[in-house]
Amino acid sequence: MEDPVPGRRSLVVFLENGGAFGHLNLPPTLSRALDYWSERGARTMLSMLGADRHWQEIRVLEDQRAHPDELLSTLVGISQRAVADLLVLTHGSPEGALGWQGACLDQGFLDELQAVRVGHGLPLHLGCVYTIACHSAHQADAWLAVGAQAVNGVLGENWLPVPTLPLFLARWQKGATFGEAALAAHLRALYWARSLSGRDTTWLARIEASRQMVAGRQDVRLAEGRSQVGV
Repeated sequence: MEDPVPGRRSLVVFLENGGAFGHLNLPPTLSRALDYWSERGARTMLSMLGADRHWQEIRVLEDQRAHPDELLSTLVGISQRAVADLLVLTHGSPEGALGWQGACLDQGFLDELQAVRVGHGLPLHLGCVYTIACHSAHQADAWLAVGAQAVNGVLGENWLPVPTLPLFLARWQKGATFGEAALAAHLRALYWARSLSGRDTTWLARIEASRQMVAGRQDVRLAEGRSQVGV
């Protein structure tokens, strides 16, 4: 008999900036400051948008905890009692999102997740995966294969994580479907970026590389609930 899907949703946030910006070679002090403030900014954004009203539990994995092993155990644990949505707020490569000190959520990580689901027979209730990581569209099908309801992905390098991310969360939390929220937020960010870039060919190319796609069940909506924020 198939395990019933839980009636509650929880949120896991995989958060690591690594002090990097594009391909710039930043001084160590500036790199550490960028890492600290970008991660603090992400937490502040979740608080200001009232994420705790929409997920019954929020678990943030950052710095040393932003590691594939930690994410694996967290997703497995939470998904036994709730549908686990995932925000991946990191840099990325074609192989996968990059966590603490470059640890990668690559195909090996996804294979381990699949092994838990199939090999060990544990219920794995994955919800929607939203990522700002560069090249994340490469893994969309793999996330769906391990049971994710829906996933977005960036086709190339993502130069528009802000304002796309908060626009998406605000729309999803207000009742839009996952697909509607992801695509509408991206189109709004594209409009603003094109308006600011004018005819600058470098930025126009970066904007084009930042295009997103959505795969899986685009009709997923959030349910209201109370959450306890965990660290």
